[in-house]
Formats: sequence, structure tokens, C-alpha cells
Amino acid sequence: RERIRMNKLQLVDALKEESKISKEVSKQVIELFFSSISETLEKGDRVEIRGFCSFFVIASLYSGNHRWGTRLKLITFSFHSFFVAMET
Repeated sequence: RERIRMNKLQLVDALKEESKISKEVSKQVIELFFSSISETLEKGDRVEIRGFCSFFVIASLYSGNHRWGTRLKLITFSFHSFFVAMET
């Protein structure tokens, strides 16, 4: 199966062609889409686009003793994750 890669400019052009809107409007739509995802992730929330993908941030790694109910924060980091929906 051939892999298709697309950068932001190619995505803008594809949207322009498919929707018959101007390139400037197409660029604004793509910018709004990605900025909305970024803002949501910065708040610590998850973005799910059903049937397409999920974006989320893992912020901290914890360890604990479940028997005694103790919990220890090991490290704090920001890791953006992207999962593609499974094909049917």
C-alpha cells in the first residue's frame, strides 16, 4: 500500500479544489482547525474526531503502591500523541 504524505500547503490546496473556495479562505479554515486542536491540548483536554483520529497530551507519570494507597509523581513531561482510527 502506498503512503501518501501531505503538508499544510498541500492540505490547503486540496481543500480549495474540493470545496471550490478561495485559497485564502481555505488557509484560514486549516489554520483555525489546527489552532483549535492546539488550544484544546494546551488546556489538557483530548480531541477526538470519530472515525478519523484522537489527539491527547500525557502530562505526568505516576507510580504507586496500590496495597497501601500511596502515589508518587515520578516525572512531569508533555507528550503529544496522535492515534489514527482503525480501518473497517
